[in-house]
Amino acid sequence: MVQRKAVIVGGSLGGLFAGVLLREAGFDVTIAERSRQGLDGRGAGLVGQREIFAILRAVGCEHVAQIGVVARERITLDRAGRVIDRVAAPQMQLSWDRMYGAFRERFPDERYQLGRTATAAVDRGDAAFMVRPHTAMGVAKAAGDAMALRERFAGAADIASALAAFDAERRPTGVAIAAHGRRLGAALGRSRAEASP
Repeated sequence: MVQRKAVIVGGSLGGLFAGVLLREAGFDVTIAERSRQGLDGRGAGLVGQREIFAILRAVGCEHVAQIGVVARERITLDRAGRVIDRVAAPQMQLSWDRMYGAFRERFPDERYQLGRTATAAVDRGDAAFMVRPHTAMGVAKAAGDAMALRERFAGAADIASALAAFDAERRPTGVAIAAHGRRLGAALGRSRAEASP
């Protein structure tokens, strides 16, 4: 049997999630990362969501979720730095850097290529979405996407059918998160307008 190959553009958490899971599924995977220095130390806190805990369990890294910081509230600041909104919303923040390190350790150095820039890509119409940072869902979505991608490839006869099944499963999630981001953005805009002198 011919080993399937995958090139992943982007070596942050989303790329590492997909890379590690696809390697475990038997793929020959290369990750191309634009940064020449790597990404250690670049992240902050992550909201611990169901998909993040699931991917940590899937690769045996549950220990990463044992250290974190509890944020007791969320605040919104105006341009002058004044608090214009405050919501009591206790959440555990996990360490981005610890998660990145745990996944980076599981991916071979020689297959993680720094200083590589993508110049072209084939559009296969998949469910990839960019989500706004204020949704606090980007890493969780990337984890869910990586797990779904692995599952769709495991049960598919060919790449096209795997990507079609992945798209059917994950596109609704992306659409819902994008809509949530727009609603949050509109609410933040209203809060700012109401707080303006």
